[in-house]
Amino acid sequence: MKQTIVINELTPSLNKWQRMHWGKRAKIKEKWHWLIKAEKPKKHDGKVRINYIRVSTQPMDLDGVGGSFKAIGDALVRAGVIEDDNPYILRPLTVDWQKADTLKEQRSIIEIIDVPETNQD
Repeated sequence: MKQTIVINELTPSLNKWQRMHWGKRAKIKEKWHWLIKAEKPKKHDGKVRINYIRVSTQPMDLDGVGGSFKAIGDALVRAGVIEDDNPYILRPLTVDWQKADTLKEQRSIIEIIDVPETNQD
């Protein structure tokens, strides 16, 4: 099964996230939990591959894009969409950045794809 979730918002960059007060981080994680739930996503049992694309007006290093996935990954787990975001379940996570021409076009694209079980896992 494959599903794509598009949220017309962005999570904080890795640099902002690291400098943020824990209380503010908790509020952002809570907000993203409800943004994900509002999309009524299907549950994925077992291993998944996630392609995360951050569409924003400002370019970002890919390590920053990866760090901005933190609140999303936690929200996917909390909402029951994926079992966990550890490397046994999330295999692999790919991140990318795309240019948005306007602030209105900014969004987060999360593509979740079931990974078939193999005897080698």
